[in-house]
Amino acid sequence: MKKIFSFFLLFFAISQTAFAQEEAKKDSVPVSFWKRSGSFNVSFTNVQLSNWAAGGQNSLSLGGIFNGKAIRETTKSKWTNELTLQLGGARVGGSDRMFKKTDDFVIANSQYNYKINEKWAYTAGIDFRTQMLAGNIFFNDAQGNERAGMLISEFLSPSFTTANLGASYISKALTATFSPITGRLTTVFNDSLSKAGAFGVTKGEKLLFEFGPSFSAKLDLDIDKAKTINVKSNLLLFSRYNGWVEKGLWDVNWETMLTFKVNKYITTSFATHLI
Repeated sequence: MKKIFSFFLLFFAISQTAFAQEEAKKDSVPVSFWKRSGSFNVSFTNVQLSNWAAGGQNSLSLGGIFNGKAIRETTKSKWTNELTLQLGGARVGGSDRMFKKTDDFVIANSQYNYKINEKWAYTAGIDFRTQMLAGNIFFNDAQGNERAGMLISEFLSPSFTTANLGASYISKALTATFSPITGRLTTVFNDSLSKAGAFGVTKGEKLLFEFGPSFSAKLDLDIDKAKTINVKSNLLLFSRYNGWVEKGLWDVNWETMLTFKVNKYITTSFATHLI
């Protein structure tokens, strides 16, 4: 436990020192204000069928996506903070069927870059990921009624907090970071999941600390000049020094979203999330 807190204390001290040095130069460096942006999308679908000869089932679905970003940039540094929330659920069939979640994640990250030149920068970053609602395995009982079974996840069970130091390649649409010094903290605070040793923790433990290299890439690209088609992609790779690197084993978390802007008020999006 002491090693975990020592690592994050060291990371915090290094990042704050770099930021303080940049602040000391602010009289000679033009500083912009914070640039904030965000989007919020809600989708709703309801299908009700009665004596419908073509067949089919009633269905109800609801989903929402929020993305917010705040950036502070100077001639030598860039500090980017981003929050993404996504939650959705659906029920297929009548009122006897259960409403199940289809999307659920929370991603918060902060990255500080100090420029070496126009394309490269020293980087310190932290990334936090979890989900909002409980996840279950569903089954049908003897009467055919749908029931919620074994719990497989809930808020902070698991959560993954990754802190890293490295170097980044930066262009207008792409930021790619390699970090040979990366620490990852996994939490499983639910007692039943902890006792089962879920998500890699030792049975009965709630925390798992791992150390190794990581690679991340973020893409935010407008495909057409009118900016009606946009692709966002966020890739995160992590491996452990104690055995994984030699075996070529990596944890992969990759989200991609393609958005089409129909008009000022309506957009259509397609998303994938590979773990």
